[in-house]
Order: sequence, then C-alpha cells, then structure tokens
Amino acid sequence: MANFIIIPNEIYINPNWIMILSSIPILVIGLIIQTSFEEFFFRGYFNQGLNLLFKNKIFVILVGSLVFAIPHLSNGGVDTFLSFEILIETFFNGCDIHYFRITLRRA
Repeated sequence: MANFIIIPNEIYINPNWIMILSSIPILVIGLIIQTSFEEFFFRGYFNQGLNLLFKNKIFVILVGSLVFAIPHLSNGGVDTFLSFEILIETFFNGCDIHYFRITLRRA
C-alpha cells in the first residue's frame, strides 16, 4: 500500500473478476485445512507433549509459543522488520491462546 501511495505509476490494477471469484472457494477450503492442521498440531500434539515433559507451565507456554511463532517467519514478501513484528505478534498470540487453554481446562 505504501508503494502505491509513494510511486503510483509503477502499480497497475487490472482485476480479472472471473479468476478472482472462481478462486475464492479454493482459498476458503485451503485456509480451513491449513488453520485446522496448525491448531491440531501445535495445541493438540506439541503443547500436550511439552506439558507431559515439563511441569513448569510458564516454560511450556513460552517454548510452545516460540515454536508456534517460528514457522510464521517464512511468510513471503515482507522485510526484516516486518518479519520480526510478525514473530513478536505470533509469539504473544500463542502465549495468550496457550495460557487460556491451560486455565480453561482446569475449570
């Protein structure tokens, strides 16, 4: 978006609406499969394994969240600063989700 504002002559918008609309179902199905696998693997398998190995819940939350965040660094098309921001946001998001999972499971 910043490139479009700074150098508007270098970006051409020519949407092919038939191609865009026909790809929406494939994108939705792919998104559902990808996010489901990610949650099943990290929350259902990896974090439960960490819970069995380590009794310190804070350590499990931090390590699980870091391992959850590292694959998100490979998101293409971003610079180094944005990659670091994605890592931090995903890490804290993983901490939140894992913390609430642990506290709600006790209730």
